[in-house]
Amino acid sequence: MLPDGDERIQPDDHLFIMTRPADVSTVTRLLGKEDVRIRHIMIAGGSRVGMSVARRIVDDCPDCQVKLIEPNAERAEHLAATLPEVLVLQGDTTDVELLVEEGLKDMDAFVAVSEEEEANLVTCLMAKEYGVYKTVAQLSKAAYIPMSEQLGLDAAVSTKLAVSREVRRYFRGQHVLSVATVYGLNAEILEAYASPNAPITHAPLRELDLPDGMLVGAVNHNESGIEIATGDTHIQANDRVIVFVLPTSAQHIESLFGT
Repeated sequence: MLPDGDERIQPDDHLFIMTRPADVSTVTRLLGKEDVRIRHIMIAGGSRVGMSVARRIVDDCPDCQVKLIEPNAERAEHLAATLPEVLVLQGDTTDVELLVEEGLKDMDAFVAVSEEEEANLVTCLMAKEYGVYKTVAQLSKAAYIPMSEQLGLDAAVSTKLAVSREVRRYFRGQHVLSVATVYGLNAEILEAYASPNAPITHAPLRELDLPDGMLVGAVNHNESGIEIATGDTHIQANDRVIVFVLPTSAQHIESLFGT
């Protein structure tokens, strides 16, 4: 459901919220959740994905402490040389004693991105048992994703779904820059580009006859930065817009953002 101003949030509702990074703590408190700072992260698996995740974490969070476990000795040596800010350990990612010895209980997050997806699922469940706050598993089998949610994992990432999103982007039109989907949610999150004189730029959002099943979440204005959208928001030419859309309205995106 795409909410309007009259919508009332109920206990146990599952929400998708757009916010600036600086306001995440405020949103967390509004939802009655504990605000936990993620500082200690353990990554199981030194594949290209694991290396990319580790690099991104240390680049975005210089004070975070990252441990990466890779079973192949040669690969572990390469990772240690490539990622000097990361503590790289050579060992079996499913070895419970090793993970516990290396401080699994003290981790704020555990990321399993080995090439063995069953191992990723199991080690994340084990991390949850030891009290790790956030767990993320890389999975490819579609059946494992709802299973992971039922078992209590916080997030499951599928490379196959990532490829399907990229393919779907081309079907949405030339003005759609990216498509994000959430497993089990019958909706899409699109990033669209507004052409000069596109219908979406003709008036503030409240004055436009937008189709049902479409909600503008945020607008990235080139000059003034990012704006969380309201009825007074006026999209300009060349703006990049984040749109929540139901399948019944997805076909309208190109006509609204094109000329």
